[in-house]
Amino acid sequence: MAKRMTKSEIAGNWEHYVKKVATWLTHFDDYKKLSIGLQMKILQTIWHIWSRLEKLSTTAKYRRVSGKIKKTEIVVQNGVLIDIGDVDFDSSWLSDYPNETVRGFLMHSSCDQFTVTDGLYALQLTDIELTYMLAQLCFQYAGNRYQGKIQEVCDRFLTVLSNDLHDYYVNEMDNPRYAQRLAKMMQLNNAIQQNIRCGRERMHLVHTFGLLKLEFTHPEMFRDSGFH
Repeated sequence: MAKRMTKSEIAGNWEHYVKKVATWLTHFDDYKKLSIGLQMKILQTIWHIWSRLEKLSTTAKYRRVSGKIKKTEIVVQNGVLIDIGDVDFDSSWLSDYPNETVRGFLMHSSCDQFTVTDGLYALQLTDIELTYMLAQLCFQYAGNRYQGKIQEVCDRFLTVLSNDLHDYYVNEMDNPRYAQRLAKMMQLNNAIQQNIRCGRERMHLVHTFGLLKLEFTHPEMFRDSGFH
């Protein structure tokens, strides 16, 4: 249980997920065939989208294993848990506004995702299902954001993954009637996408009132992350 969140912990969390998603992407043979430029573009686009679902699914798993269901307790990366209602949060490095104002803004985004965590808890996803959800969420997001070549690549990835998931349900799980379960999985991904869109409206207010003072060398990496 982390009791304090500072610049070091948050920046460390970003680094953790950039590395983790980079490793995850290398498991896709078609991804490794892309140019380095396209590989980097996709990684820079999806790393924080991937982390959203991974954190929520790990939180759901923690609740099942521990038997504790406290909505304000969330997993922020493997092995690290925080209580967003109690953690000591230092915002001085990212804003000149009062700490509670910044804390309330960032907490609002986490609270929006409580229903997704509940849904993941109920579904009890297998690793294969979670991998598909992560891929579908991220590749759809990247394709919609950039269109063109990246959308073509992402659509191709999703076609391959959809076929793999079908084979998994039919041949490994002996469950050809999986449509309803898949629909529930996509509902959760759609809820995350909706949260991302709502976040853009909040971020417009952030820019209007200068709530955050962060400057990034690669701002495109943090679009829709809640920090830019």
